[in-house]
Amino acid sequence: MRALTIVVPARNEARVVGKVLRRLQQQFPDAELLLVNNGSTDDTEAVALATGCRVINEPAPGKGRAMLAGARAASNDWLLFHDADTEYETADAVQVVATAMLTGHCAIGVRMVAFDHVRPSSWLANRVIQWMLHRRYGVWVRDVLTGTRCMRRSLFLSLDASAKGFGIETQLTLGCIKRGVPIDEVPVRYIPRSKAQGKKIRAWHLWSLMRIAMS
Repeated sequence: MRALTIVVPARNEARVVGKVLRRLQQQFPDAELLLVNNGSTDDTEAVALATGCRVINEPAPGKGRAMLAGARAASNDWLLFHDADTEYETADAVQVVATAMLTGHCAIGVRMVAFDHVRPSSWLANRVIQWMLHRRYGVWVRDVLTGTRCMRRSLFLSLDASAKGFGIETQLTLGCIKRGVPIDEVPVRYIPRSKAQGKKIRAWHLWSLMRIAMS
């Protein structure tokens, strides 16, 4: 997929990012693989460089900042955003990309996870924002907060997503809805990690995500 750039925002993921990048290289051998080192204080950058991945630095912390930096630096027309941890099954991203390129829409990975693995705060955040968007716009998006999504670079940049942190996914979803851009949904396997394992999003993020959904 020569028209594809995979943007991987990463902050302090040295323990697992090498595995994720190598898997993405196997699944997308012709794509540009771009890691955005988001102010890491560990060896994230060195591990990424050892895989042959292109690395750029965005020192200001925040997933939204990292995704924007990656989109601006990307060389190709299509962008796949993929998290730097092992929560998502990278093989499933292939169908996300194929769906987006086939339809020309935005495609997202809808996380398939056993209920006993779901963090209550994550489940609640998704459900509340889903309900808010459905009530306001009549659209039901099954996974607003997914870290796997594919869209044209021009679309991403035109949405003027300004969220600095985890609100970026909600903002992108809302932007597509307001623009009338269809959001295609593809199931992806997902095993969430714990805070001790490096999970960064917290329950209190729900409030900022709700404010974005209401904007």
